[in-house]
Formats: sequence, structure tokens, C-alpha cells
Amino acid sequence: MLNRLKKLELSGFKSIKNLDLELHDINVFIGANGSGKSNLISFFRLLNHLCTDALQEFVALGGGANSHLHFGAKQTPQLQGTLTFESQKGENRYHLRLAHGAGDKLIFLEEELAYCQNDRDWNTAPVYSLGSGHQETQLGRVTHDVGNKKPPPKLAQTIHHLMREWQVFQFHDTSATARVKQAGYVDDCRFLRADAGNLAAFLLNMRETSRVHYAEIIRTIQRVLQTLKNFVLEPKPAARTVM
Repeated sequence: MLNRLKKLELSGFKSIKNLDLELHDINVFIGANGSGKSNLISFFRLLNHLCTDALQEFVALGGGANSHLHFGAKQTPQLQGTLTFESQKGENRYHLRLAHGAGDKLIFLEEELAYCQNDRDWNTAPVYSLGSGHQETQLGRVTHDVGNKKPPPKLAQTIHHLMREWQVFQFHDTSATARVKQAGYVDDCRFLRADAGNLAAFLLNMRETSRVHYAEIIRTIQRVLQTLKNFVLEPKPAARTVM
């Protein structure tokens, strides 16, 4: 798989003091409540918002910078993460270090890019610094680093695109009022929403426009639920809704 996230190093983020994690195409995390699974997923949400220039919005809506630091800013004044992506010719790396700043914000102390060819050692790979003191990422704006070095073509663009396109889905709400159990608009089917609130519309559209993939979903579920024959997707034309 090209441009696969190969490794994540993370420290100082919420309940995660230190983490050094090798990743594969499919990764399963099992643990008790409060063991840090959701906080790990939350870091990917942070990166996703970061790549749409909405880092400070994400931090504010999550309770401020203090709540994103391990046991608060007094004990952990900064967090950092390093992501290594595997590509066909080598590895791309993105590093950030965020510190607690005025107004309970997270401020960049470091933001760096690096690239290492397959036949080289990471210790010899050049590092491109995107500066410090900014509140939103420089990934989408970089042409030269702070030392006026020009990163390899498309390095920043590739990393920026990968993290911006990540999707986090969390279908843990199974209550009677969960959005997935409510009627939704038939036309809300362009992409699957994070809480699966438009699952019926999404499946209906897939059944009508991509029967091969729809059938694959049915077959996959049947591996654990053999009694499933099909989804009951009956839109109400007058209301333009489906459940």
C-alpha cells in the first residue's frame, strides 16, 4: 500500500504519556474503558483538523489546550508526535511539537518534514523546518523551509493530503435516539458521516450506483451474521427520507 502510515510516536497527549507504535494495513486495539483507545483516535482527529486550518477550533471545542495535555499543562507543558509514512521509494516523516500558550491554545514549537530514500539512513536525511510560534500548520503553504531549503517535490503536499483525507468513524451510540436509527434525507449520501447518521442514505445510493461494492458489504457481514439477506432500504418519496 502506497503512502501507508507505518509508525506513530506520540507523547504528552491526553492520557498517553509515551507511545511508540508500529502500524500495519489493519490494526486492532483491545483494552478496558479508560485505557486510551479513544484518546489515540482523538489524535488522528486533531491531525485531520490541523490540515484544514482548524487546529485551534478543535482544541477549543475539546476543552482548551490544558485538557489535551497529559495531566494538564502544569505537569506536561507540551506534546509531540512524529508520523512516518511508507512510500514506494522511501519514507516521509512529519513531526510536530505543540506547547500550551496564552488563551489556552496550542502553539507550534516545532513543525518539520523529512524524507529518506530506501537506500539511505534516517540519520543522514535532511530535515526541513517550517518554523515555530504559529497557531496553524504551515504544511499547505510551504515552498521553502526557514533556512531557505526547498523540500523534495510534493513532500509537504503528499503528507498534507494524506492527513486531511483521514476519516474517523465512531459508531458507539446504540441508544434509541442515535442518529443512525433516525430517518435521514435520501440525498445526504455523498460521504459517510462520522456518526453513521446517514448510513441508510449512503447504502441506498451505493445499492443503486455501485452494486459490486454493495454486494461486498453484504457478503462481509454474512461472515459473522449468516441470517442477513439484505438491508431494508425503503425511501419515503414525499418526505425524501430513508431509514
